[in-house]
Amino acid sequence: MSTLKTNNIEHLDASTPAIQVAVGGGVNITGVTTVGDNLTIDGVNRNITTGVGQTVGFGTDISIGGNLKNDGNSFVFPSSGGTLDRLELAGNILQVVTNSTTTEVSSTTASYVDTGLSASITPTSSSSKIIVIINQQSRFVRTSGEQGMGIKVLRDSTEIYTPPTDGTGPFQTYSTVGSGTNTLYLNVPISIVDTPNTTSQVTYKTQGRPYTDLDGGQIRFQTNGSQGDGSSHITLLEVSA
Repeated sequence: MSTLKTNNIEHLDASTPAIQVAVGGGVNITGVTTVGDNLTIDGVNRNITTGVGQTVGFGTDISIGGNLKNDGNSFVFPSSGGTLDRLELAGNILQVVTNSTTTEVSSTTASYVDTGLSASITPTSSSSKIIVIINQQSRFVRTSGEQGMGIKVLRDSTEIYTPPTDGTGPFQTYSTVGSGTNTLYLNVPISIVDTPNTTSQVTYKTQGRPYTDLDGGQIRFQTNGSQGDGSSHITLLEVSA
């Protein structure tokens, strides 16, 4: 193999070299960018440094083997998997988890029970926010008198949302009738922003109960019937803080 040794490469009509080769191996390309000894492509050091106000241009797509992060002075291209879509700037959505159920759950007692709706997520950062969006299909009944219901939201065993409640029970949704059976079908929407402060898996779920269990008071979730089965849905969005 032959070796070309030179200090400068200059166009025939130019007055100054266009490319200068430094003793240490750095390359200075006039009019484009000066990288000197700062450009190293060796599988370990991948830094590209420019002077203030200068830019580095690329004429094609860049394939990145990991997340693009800013360490305060430069952009770092890690070796682990990731894409620019996961650039962890505040407000960016890092992942989305969804789940739903059509399994009917009923309760005739004035205490909270699991509705069967839940979803789990493993945050990528302990500072992330989790947006919890719920649409809970419900039906409550009382053979005589007013009736209502309430839905709680829990992260594992911690309550992160509780409905308004009086001395009898929750009245997140409430119905009054003059006489006769009080029955109401509805979808209960709930949205919460939670900060779990962990990178371990957490599970969000709902619990519900009727306002009262007197006079045949009861509640059902994901009501099944001849006209079709009700469905409840939960969505979890991890948002970079």
